Amino acid sequence: MLITTLSFGLCYLFVYGTFCNGFVGNKVTKFTKYKSVIEGYICPADHIIFDYEENVSLARCALKCSKTSMCYGVFRHITGMRCVGCQDRFLTSDTAPLLSGTEYFRRQTYKLVLKRMPWTDAKNYCNDLGGYLAIITSQEEEQFIETSVFSAQNGSVWLGATTDASAKFFLWQDGSAVSDGYMNWKDGEPILYNPSNDKAEHCMLIHKHTSGVWRWKAKSCSYKVIPLCEFD
Repeated sequence: MLITTLSFGLCYLFVYGTFCNGFVGNKVTKFTKYKSVIEGYICPADHIIFDYEENVSLARCALKCSKTSMCYGVFRHITGMRCVGCQDRFLTSDTAPLLSGTEYFRRQTYKLVLKRMPWTDAKNYCNDLGGYLAIITSQEEEQFIETSVFSAQNGSVWLGATTDASAKFFLWQDGSAVSDGYMNWKDGEPILYNPSNDKAEHCMLIHKHTSGVWRWKAKSCSYKVIPLCEFD
């Protein structure tokens, strides 16, 4: 496997195939290539943070983005080696203009863990990675997750919400009420107690139905599915 290394003083960047790791001091910023999702596109003009139109290596391109807090991803034109930094956190092909010949590398702010576990174990697993179970707060965020992170995924995935102490409301792990913001519950959900299986259902997952649509559901916290971790 080809490995490219580039250094600028205390800043290092390694490129591994479809992954990039940007090192600024002791901080590591991981980038993932989203092939086929928004490959061949570019940032909307009002979301461009920087635009290098000369020959720029992928290493320099991703390193520049990793050093810019508002930069969530980079488009790199393969032949022209143009590098464009983008501030749109949840960019999709629906919101990105076409530009044939580009590749998209985005900060890795989500990680789908392909290991089934109960909700509490999933929460602890994400915490041990330095993140938390994913919190979805907008339709744009969910669309990005479905098309970019879940693109080859079926079944169910744990999200970062459980009921409060009274078992009457769902709260995200940051303490905010799910009902106060964006919601995507399946019709009839949440069911906090399901008499059909005699189990309390106090944890949230997202499930892909046979129709191909993803919807939120309440589920017993002991149920074992894979988690989606999120990183700031």
